[in-house]
Amino acid sequence: MQSTEMKLDVQKGIERKSKNIINQAPKRKRGESSDEETPSTDSDDESNLDSSSDDSTDDGSTSDDERRTHAPHVNPLQPSKGVKQAIPMIFELKTQQNILVPPPQTPYEAFRWFLPDDLLDTIVRATNDFVARLLNATNDLDKKQFSSWKDLTRNELLIFLGLLLHTGTIKMDNLSDYWKKNNLVNLKVFPMFMSQERFFDLLKSLKFGLEETTSSSHDDSLAGFRSIVHNFNKTMKKIYYPGKQLTVANLRTKTGTRSVDSIVLADSNGIILRYQVHIDNDEVSKDQHILDLLEGFDQGHILYVEKYFSSHKLAAELLNHKTYCTLQLNRSDKDKLLPGTSQIKIRFKNRSIKSKYYLTTEHGREILITSECKEKFMTIMNYNNFMMTEKLKNALSDLPCTNSGASGNLHQILLIQALQIYLNNAYLLLKLYNKNYHMSSFAFRVSVLKCLLPVTEMASTNA
Repeated sequence: MQSTEMKLDVQKGIERKSKNIINQAPKRKRGESSDEETPSTDSDDESNLDSSSDDSTDDGSTSDDERRTHAPHVNPLQPSKGVKQAIPMIFELKTQQNILVPPPQTPYEAFRWFLPDDLLDTIVRATNDFVARLLNATNDLDKKQFSSWKDLTRNELLIFLGLLLHTGTIKMDNLSDYWKKNNLVNLKVFPMFMSQERFFDLLKSLKFGLEETTSSSHDDSLAGFRSIVHNFNKTMKKIYYPGKQLTVANLRTKTGTRSVDSIVLADSNGIILRYQVHIDNDEVSKDQHILDLLEGFDQGHILYVEKYFSSHKLAAELLNHKTYCTLQLNRSDKDKLLPGTSQIKIRFKNRSIKSKYYLTTEHGREILITSECKEKFMTIMNYNNFMMTEKLKNALSDLPCTNSGASGNLHQILLIQALQIYLNNAYLLLKLYNKNYHMSSFAFRVSVLKCLLPVTEMASTNA
């Protein structure tokens, strides 16, 4: 009798221990792996997040509830036996999002933040010096081409920039179409402000820095335009500091057989903080470009990186600069993790897409229960929310026609892109710090154009 009671007590004790183990097992989505794959300091998580909510798989395998019941308990944030865990790095964001100067009151005032008088005067001097050198040369073709040249002035330069910007508002097949007198495409504003010949003369001769007119080296074809980029980056550093979330994107422009990369650093609002331009044969590494853009932001920001720049080495280097990152890995890099870098890898998979691999140095494996009662990783949700590549491409898409001379000159394309960036930032900054401002981006654009091209004054002068 006593032996029977002892057997029952032992059996009940085993059942109680089994229930405790089952209750401690965390809930996982179908296909989520809980094993630590390598005995390193990394936390290597490959999670298969299936968007389906079926209770069983198509091949008749066990359901989610059964899998949770029989899964061994492994805390994903604690190392398995014999595995050393890297201590998470905690960086405090010292400076909060803020505009550092009095906010602009009008769209044109915000736009002129990026086109100060000293920059306009530099362009005027460089352009006039360039044409003067051509006229003093022995080439008869150059002399004939600029035989009717008149020195450029600051006011005329603003009108030229306004007309160039307006070509992105009204699309035509060719730049010359804006001066046609056809009743269907008769745009009086263009011939009202500038003749077609003068416009194309400025388009061909415009220079952005004095070093561009005197240098005989062809090693850096973007030397002159870099003054435009430098002025923008300096202006943004002076007027605005972003929030915690940053994103880096590559906007590639092609002209003929060449391509130019505009590497853009933006915040979660789509405001472009800094950018760099590089030609296709640039020898500087991608990682170095990003580190250059982040100079001065090494104090706890998190950077969301598109696949073009992704690498484990970049993630480790950003941690050395007190910057977290989340990036989407290329498939060739999905199995490479650097030891001792607090890197976490996550695999995302559903039935409609191939597996996507993400790497993060900030987030753990936090899972958010959405309103649809689905479990989603915070890392992936934040990456999709804060990655600004498509938003930036759409904001800078109002470019003029491509079947014209504007598509053949590298500097002309970059100038148009710079004007688009100025408009984008001016609009977003004015909207961000003026809560009563409800103007659309198109209305903002038209307001700036009205100041660059004062139609009423020009009409009264011509009358």
